[in-house]
Amino acid sequence: MARVAFRLWVQEGQLDEYVRLHAEVWPDLLADMTDAGIHNYSIWADGLELFGSYECDDPEAAANRLFHAAIKLLMAARSDLLWIHGGVAARGGRATLLCGHSGAGKSTLVADLLARGWTYFSDEFAVVDPCNATVFPFPITPYMRVSNERRLAEVEDVQHMPKIFVETAAHAVGRTAVPIDGVFFLSYAPQSKVVQVVDCSPAEGVLEMLQNSLSIAPSREQEIRRLCDLMSRVPSARLSYTRARDATDRIGAGFARSGGASFAVARSSPL
Repeated sequence: MARVAFRLWVQEGQLDEYVRLHAEVWPDLLADMTDAGIHNYSIWADGLELFGSYECDDPEAAANRLFHAAIKLLMAARSDLLWIHGGVAARGGRATLLCGHSGAGKSTLVADLLARGWTYFSDEFAVVDPCNATVFPFPITPYMRVSNERRLAEVEDVQHMPKIFVETAAHAVGRTAVPIDGVFFLSYAPQSKVVQVVDCSPAEGVLEMLQNSLSIAPSREQEIRRLCDLMSRVPSARLSYTRARDATDRIGAGFARSGGASFAVARSSPL
């Protein structure tokens, strides 16, 4: 059996809230820890720095199982929000969502945007308030896939690429919800030589978002209604690319405003 140790830090002014929440841990979370094979869990605080340890047979499997269990509990607790599989980065107080299936390059593009000075919100979950079209920070540790090949031959090759940690400075992490500037639906096209951007109608945006939705809404009808409301106010486009830098160049160009609250994106604009 392995023994795992870790360190964490609590945000300034949040220690009392942290202690309160850990004095009332959700019973389901405790049960999930047991199911994941975690035993003898202990944690201590030294000011804002936390030290913890636990025992388990397979630390990696236990951590993955517990992570997904915790995410499900959060989704259930905030079923009023939309939970979208996507990366999020912000600039100038407005956020861009990058949605797509696993291997579409969400984390890679988010990492490239961070290198360009954008603010990190998430590389896996876009937590959206559909009532006011804002997105909350959900800054889990960012990773990106790497390859020794200059260009991959097939999209499926991406799934087998190893991941590396993306170092992110504390000041570059979002703290509060911000308005959504737009949504890109990503597609990695290794054989293409240009970036292709095709704008989506609100209805097309809803259909794309449904394919990336992880939400636990009271009903599918309610989820669709929330997405319709959101995508009627937020522009979206499909983006197909080969090189990450070319894609983030286009993402950085943003969405063109057209007369007040409506938005538009140039149709089929290769770069």
